[in-house]
Amino acid sequence: MDYYTGTVFEIRVSGLGAQNQICGGGRYDNLIEVFGGPKTPAVGFAFGFDRVCEALILQSKLKPPEKKVVVVASVSGKSNGYALKVAGELVRNLSESKFIVDLDVSGRKLKKTLEQASNTGLGWVVIVGEKEEKEEKITLRDMEKNSQKTVTIAEVVKLLTSF
Repeated sequence: MDYYTGTVFEIRVSGLGAQNQICGGGRYDNLIEVFGGPKTPAVGFAFGFDRVCEALILQSKLKPPEKKVVVVASVSGKSNGYALKVAGELVRNLSESKFIVDLDVSGRKLKKTLEQASNTGLGWVVIVGEKEEKEEKITLRDMEKNSQKTVTIAEVVKLLTSF
């Protein structure tokens, strides 16, 4: 701070805690002379790359996704082929400008997938299992309303495109 000779500024982002400054700078007319150069009036600033990244991550968590996300999750590994078929049908039939179809291939329990969908604010989870595969249907879970119903793929497309 000793080298500044005029205005000093900082840009801060709320929500980052004690290290919320992402940019700082000011006027330092004598600094170049101190390092052996000619007397040169100067102004400068710098961004903290890591803090800017943290601010962007924070902003993305606070902002709802621009596209609606539909996650296709298999109840068991036995239904993975049907889950892939359902995801493919949804990708072909839902508008790309409004929806992202995500196929969960993590192999984790359905409860964990539903918890993650709920925590990240995702709209719907398409659940497929052996029962749904035999009936050629899917279970559509509305994460906002915390409700679900078993329907055909065509009915899911019709329901989701009405949003």
